[in-house]
Amino acid sequence: MTTQLQVHRDNEVSSSTLGRLAAQSSRWRVVVEAWPVEDRYRGRLVFQADDQRAGRVRESSDFLSGGSVEEVVNAAYELPEQRIRVLLHSLL
Repeated sequence: MTTQLQVHRDNEVSSSTLGRLAAQSSRWRVVVEAWPVEDRYRGRLVFQADDQRAGRVRESSDFLSGGSVEEVVNAAYELPEQRIRVLLHSLL
């Protein structure tokens, strides 16, 4: 999986592209999203199919947390690629 570190902030949600994965004959962009909840931040992974015909987006539960956006993004980067693949397959 290739990675690209850049955090985008849109209203209260921040996002960063983790990379791309191939699954079920499609390439998927993997994005981590983070947002404030009280005095912490929560986050999830969002999978966006590169295939425009499919127009598919899959979202995980908000299983990531940290004291800042950067901590949530770092927690996502620390996930093993195999775990991310399993998560994507569970959402398909």
